[in-house]
Amino acid sequence: MQRPESGPQRVLPPVFSGDGLSLDACSILRRNPEMRSDQIENGIKLLVGLVGFAAKPGFLGAFTTALSSRDLAKKIIADAPADIKRLADQLTDSAQEVFDGFKHDLPPDADLLYAQMVEFGLPTPQQVVTERMNAGDVTDAMLERLTLTEHVKGHMPGLFRDITKPTLEKLLADRSFADSLTPAYMAEVLQDLERQAKLIQDLEAKFGSLAKALDHLSSAKRDQLELLAERFRLEDVRQSSNDALMAVLSEKAEELRKARLIFASLDPKDAALARLKAEADAAAERLDFAAVEWALAQVDQARTKDAEAAKLARAENALLNEETALAARLLVAAAESFGGKDPLAPARKRLEYLPVLLNHGVRFGLPALKEARGVAENAAEAFAADLKTRQSTDQERYFRALHAQALTFLGIAQFEIGQKEDHETGRTAMNQAIDHYRSAIHTFDAIGLDGEAAIARNNLGTALRTLGTRTDGDAGTVLLHEAEQVLITACGHNDMPENMAVRKSNLGVTQTDLAMRFSGKIALDRFKEAHATLSAAMDLERASGRDSSTSSTNLPFAVVRIEQGRRTSGMTGRDWLTEALGLLENAEAALPRKKTPQLWALVAFTRATALYHRAMHDTSDNPCSDLLAARTHLTDALSEFTEARAPFNRKRAMLREDQITAALFDAGCVD
Repeated sequence: MQRPESGPQRVLPPVFSGDGLSLDACSILRRNPEMRSDQIENGIKLLVGLVGFAAKPGFLGAFTTALSSRDLAKKIIADAPADIKRLADQLTDSAQEVFDGFKHDLPPDADLLYAQMVEFGLPTPQQVVTERMNAGDVTDAMLERLTLTEHVKGHMPGLFRDITKPTLEKLLADRSFADSLTPAYMAEVLQDLERQAKLIQDLEAKFGSLAKALDHLSSAKRDQLELLAERFRLEDVRQSSNDALMAVLSEKAEELRKARLIFASLDPKDAALARLKAEADAAAERLDFAAVEWALAQVDQARTKDAEAAKLARAENALLNEETALAARLLVAAAESFGGKDPLAPARKRLEYLPVLLNHGVRFGLPALKEARGVAENAAEAFAADLKTRQSTDQERYFRALHAQALTFLGIAQFEIGQKEDHETGRTAMNQAIDHYRSAIHTFDAIGLDGEAAIARNNLGTALRTLGTRTDGDAGTVLLHEAEQVLITACGHNDMPENMAVRKSNLGVTQTDLAMRFSGKIALDRFKEAHATLSAAMDLERASGRDSSTSSTNLPFAVVRIEQGRRTSGMTGRDWLTEALGLLENAEAALPRKKTPQLWALVAFTRATALYHRAMHDTSDNPCSDLLAARTHLTDALSEFTEARAPFNRKRAMLREDQITAALFDAGCVD
C-alpha cells in the first residue's frame, strides 16, 4: 500500500492549503545585490554628507534656508576626499547586508524607497548640532517627516530603522572622519551651493519655474545652462560647449514633456494615480528628473500589475474549465511582460506563478502538473544559462540560489507526477525529482542557505520514501532507510513549528513504511516508533495553533493504526482499526472533495482499507457490513482516481477492489 503523503515542502508559499504546509515566502527572489546596491549606496552617502557637515559647526552660520539638506549632503559627498568615500563604501556594505538579510516581505523597489526616505527625511545640520541628537533621535526625526504611503506602510519603517540607526551610530561616535573636509573644501561647497540657489531663484523669477526655463534655452546664460544640465544629472557639464548643452537639454525637455503627457492621461478617479500625478507635476516643475522617473516607474508598475492580475484571473478561469495548456500559456505571458529591464524577471515570475499550476495538479491530477514541469524547466534553464556569465561572488551566490530554487520547484512537479503516473513512468519521474533535489541541496549547502536546504531535504526524503514503497525487496528497504536518514537531518534544522511538524510527519510516515518491511515484534516496535514521531508532529502543529481535528497527521496516524491493528489479534487489534476509522473521518473533514479531490480520494481508499482489515480481523463475526462499506468508499475513490488523473492510484484501488469483492463472496455477503 502506498503511504499517504504529508506532501513536499515548497520553497515559495504552499502549493495547496490543508496539507499542513505553512512556509513564509522565500525572500531569495527579492534579494538581488546587483540591482539593489546603487540605491542603498545613495542613501548612505547622504547620511555621510549630513554628519560630515554637522561635524564642522563653524560652517553652520553659512547654511541658508535656500539650500536643502539633500543638496548639501550630495554636494559634500560628490567630490569628497578618498578616505570619506572609502568610509561610505564600508557603510554601504554593512547596510546591504542588513537589506539582504531582512526577513520580512519587502516591495520590489524597497531599495529605491529607502534612498527616497533618506532624501525626504534628512534633518538640517543645525538641528543635529543644536538639539544634540544621537543616532536614535535622528532616525526618529527622519521617520516622522515621511508621509508617502510607500514609505510608512508594511516593513519599510523597520528596514529604514535597521539600516539608518547603526549607520548614524558609527558616524556620530567618531566624527574624526570629517577632518579631511578642510575649511577650503567646505567653503567651496557652500559657495557653489549658494551660487546654484541664486541661479534657481533668478530662473524661477524670470520664467515661473525651472521647467518653463527649458522653453527659452536660446536666451539662457552659460551658468544657467550648466545649472539646468546639472538638474538632469548630466556628466561633463563644465567641459561641454553651449551648443552641446542646449542640444542635450532640448532632448531632456522633450522627454519631460512626454512624461507629463503620460501623467495627464492617468485616471483622475484613481486616488493613488492622482497622487502620483501631483507629485510628478511638482517634480517636473523643479526639474527633479529622478523623482519624475520614479513616478513613471510607479505608473508602469501599476499598469503592469493590472495586466498581470488580468492574466492570472484568466489563468485561474482556464484551470476551472480544465484548460490547463491555456492556463500555462497565460501564466508564461504574464511572466514575460516583466522582461523589459531585467532579463531574468520572467524566470523569477515563473517561479512565483508555479504554485497556481502545482496547486491545481495536486488537487485534480496530471495535466496541470505536466504544464508546471515545463514552466519550471524553462525557469531552471534560464538561471543556469545566466550563471555562466556571473563573476562577482555576491551576485553568483544570489543567482545560484535562484537556480537551486528553480530545481526544487522542478523536483516538486516531477515528484507529484511520479506519485500519480503508472509504475515505470512514475519511477522515472520520481528519480528525476530525486536528482533535482540533490542538486538543489548541494547548492544550498555550499552557499549557506540552511533553511532552504532543510526544505529540499524534506522533499528528497519524501521522494526517496515514495520510490522505496514502489521498489520490492532489499533495494526498496535501502531507499526507505536513506529516506529516514535524510528526514532526520531535515528535522534537525530549527524552524517554525508548522514547518518542523511537516518534516516530523514525513519522518513518521517513512518509519511506518519501514515497519511494513518487517514482521512480528520488530515490526510492532517500529510502528511504535512511527507513532511517537507522528505524536511529536501533532504536538508541533498544536504549538502553531492548529486544532488536532484538522491535523495533517490524522491520515498517517490512521495508517499506523491500520498496520498495527491488522497484525494484532484480539480486541486490541480491533480497537486500533476502529481508532483508524475515527482519524480518517477527521482527515476527510479537513480535505473536502471539491477542493482537494485527489487527497479526498486517498482518504476514501484508506477508509476502504481499514474497513477491509477490520472485516478480515479475527474478532469479526459479521464482516458483511464492513465489507459493503469498504466497497462504497472504494467506488468513491475510483471516481477520482481516473486513468488520466492518477493511473498509479487507480491500479492500486482496483487491486483492493478485487480483494473486497472476493471477500464479499467468501463471506456470503453477495450472491
